[in-house]
Amino acid sequence: MVFCESRGNGKILKEIGFKNIEVFLENKVAKFHDKEEDYFIFMKIIVLRPYLEYLSNDKLKDIFAKAVVNEIETNFKELQWKLDYVRLNIHAKK
Repeated sequence: MVFCESRGNGKILKEIGFKNIEVFLENKVAKFHDKEEDYFIFMKIIVLRPYLEYLSNDKLKDIFAKAVVNEIETNFKELQWKLDYVRLNIHAKK
């Protein structure tokens, strides 16, 4: 996925009449407490979605997503149950 960088968002807001614009990026970590309910579903729907689109049916998609989560569990313990992301913060007045 590609998103507009923070400067671009500020420019767009200014062009449509917003003032006192503050746009900034913030590194964040999402932590999950339940593997099956939260982490797996988030990984499947958000993180792995572009890759799962190449698979032909739901069974294959589940197998692939479970394999990715199991790989993280087994070999990347520091990543287990959390995902890092960059949050775009926007404060502005109309």
